[in-house]
Amino acid sequence: MVKDIVERMIQEHLGGWVFWGGVFGGIIGLIKTLVFLKRSLTIEIISVNKGVNSSNL
Repeated sequence: MVKDIVERMIQEHLGGWVFWGGVFGGIIGLIKTLVFLKRSLTIEIISVNKGVNSSNL
């Protein structure tokens, strides 16, 4: 009973916020992943160019 009331309230009043929160959260997560991936690859390339073993970083 309470679960039904809460679900209905979320659908009626917060549905848009939940949807857009998921969308923007996903975008932020994707950007963060790409930034850290690029950073990791940059460090790896610099290490290879200097002859440094990446396991020592």
